[in-house]
Amino acid sequence: MITFLHNSRSESFRSPFGSVPAGEKVTLAIESYEDNLDNPAEIKLAELSLRFFGTEDESEKETFEPVVSAIPLAHEAANVTETEHGKRLKTVFSCTLNCEKQGVYFYGFHFVVREDGRDINLFYGNNEECIGGIGACREGLDGNYYTVTVHKKGLKVPEWFKKSVIYQIFPDRFCKGYDALAEQKPNSFMYGTWDDLPMYIKNAENDVVRWDFHGGNLSGVSEKLPYIEALGANVIYLNPVFKAASNHRYDTEDYMHVDGLLGGDPAMDLLLYVSAKDNVKIMLDGVFSHTGSDSIYFDKLGKYGGGAYKNKNSKYRDWYRFSEESDDSYDCWWGVDVLPNVNELAPGYLDFIARDDDSVVKHWLRKGVAGFRLDVADELPDRFIKELANACKEVSAETGLDPVLLGEVWEDASTKVSYGKLRSYFTERELSTVTDYPFRKILLAFFGGDAGADKTAERFLSLKENYPRENYYALVNMTGSHDVKRLMTAMLEAAGGKKALARRYVANYAAVMFTFPGVPLVYYGDETCLEGGEDPDNRRTYPWGREDKNMISVFAALAGIRKKNPCLVKGEIEFLSTPMQDVLAYKRTLGSDEAVVVISRGSEPETEVELELEKGSYEPLFGAEEDATVTCGEDGKVSLTITNGCAIYKKI
Repeated sequence: MITFLHNSRSESFRSPFGSVPAGEKVTLAIESYEDNLDNPAEIKLAELSLRFFGTEDESEKETFEPVVSAIPLAHEAANVTETEHGKRLKTVFSCTLNCEKQGVYFYGFHFVVREDGRDINLFYGNNEECIGGIGACREGLDGNYYTVTVHKKGLKVPEWFKKSVIYQIFPDRFCKGYDALAEQKPNSFMYGTWDDLPMYIKNAENDVVRWDFHGGNLSGVSEKLPYIEALGANVIYLNPVFKAASNHRYDTEDYMHVDGLLGGDPAMDLLLYVSAKDNVKIMLDGVFSHTGSDSIYFDKLGKYGGGAYKNKNSKYRDWYRFSEESDDSYDCWWGVDVLPNVNELAPGYLDFIARDDDSVVKHWLRKGVAGFRLDVADELPDRFIKELANACKEVSAETGLDPVLLGEVWEDASTKVSYGKLRSYFTERELSTVTDYPFRKILLAFFGGDAGADKTAERFLSLKENYPRENYYALVNMTGSHDVKRLMTAMLEAAGGKKALARRYVANYAAVMFTFPGVPLVYYGDETCLEGGEDPDNRRTYPWGREDKNMISVFAALAGIRKKNPCLVKGEIEFLSTPMQDVLAYKRTLGSDEAVVVISRGSEPETEVELELEKGSYEPLFGAEEDATVTCGEDGKVSLTITNGCAIYKKI
């Protein structure tokens, strides 16, 4: 019997670990084990099967290269061991991958095994879930591939961002502050009370025919700055604020002006002014893959004159794609006719959004905005994102600010394929970071009992393995967003409807988020256990006067712990093994600074967990009494008491 072993996370098999800069060499090794030494098979590593997807002009190339340097390193005499089934021969094959160009390399090992007079083709590659680590062998010439991300040298994410805590606000639903400039919208309605639940009024074709508003505005955000700061946040990410017909404002009408119902440009100027005084940064939602049909640029309703709709002489005409038969047929975002798609690479559109001196991006950055969250980043061409990044760089050189581009991506962005093309978000200088929806998915699977601690750790390590280090430590780990059900609602499902346990899960989810590599993002209301299902229920108003003050204090305390302990921002992460699959444990280390985090999804109020740690004393930061210092002895074992499912300790 012949078995093979490769572990992409062990330096014995792959060195160096994880993503590498262009020009680096990666050493790969795989071991074979032969049990039948009386009649041994002939094993030959035929090739390292290699696929490469690189920069934009090379993205469609696929290469399979034989690796002539792949040679067996072991010798029979030195590598025969006794097992319970007899003697076993171990052979190590090694090869070198020259990562000269940035891109993503996909690799697997192709063996030819001669056994009983016939040749058998075997392929050893990634495991079934494609999350790296120990792989799997199958008969044939192909299978799941491992990946090596090769990024451009010198990639940097602004230091201020990696130290940040983000608070996301859906402006219409956060706070209704005083604003004399607020205006009403035609064909819309305002709810009678702030606490009314949101709803859609739709026609038989499922189109929204009358938009609903609660009246939240930017002056309300300014008024609540002390609350946001007390929560520990220093970045506010605003869902779209530009003039638009809808309450969500993803149907942009005018990129250069703030919606009047939010208070208009003066309200934004005020927010930028007062937030800057408190060193709180503002990030805007950049909706650049489509506009509204009722916009200056498309002007389907004829409000502005000069729009692209039925006007072949419009300067905006080549921004959109019309059918040859009729202007009534045009390319739309997911078929929604009020959201006409734009041609992002049209020269006029590129100039308007990014390249001109008074472009949309430069205009708002010069006003003091700290960056943009890019809506549906996977629908924006790489070249377009590069132009946005260049615009940010130009303004940074002028102002000394260091803007951030945060892309909306729902999967592992390092291997993201959209429209048949592997994206170069991080292999090139494009995005600073992405929305880390996988983080949320992984944690919800753990708390919901769908994955144990070991599988949870493996899934988290897959992200660490695939992302460039700079971008990995800037991943935006979210409680939720306007596109998914509320965290409290998800935890109620995980807890079988038990509210007290669901609240504990919310607190423990937050404990992971604030102590994990990446930047925490709190979706407004999640810190007060606001419930809500799918859109529009996840966009309820913030319950001012009915807050869960205990949970808010938990979030604030965790944000404070993160701020005071550098290892929780920049430290390495190492998952710790426990005998219980219900307990997730890891440590963060930065030099001599070390913190240990233990999370239990069990329903008991206290859990005893034994861990192996370095010798020394550990004091509790969260989830234990202040005087509950524990000591790890010479044997490296320590017993920790977890209260309400969470404990955070710091080595002293």
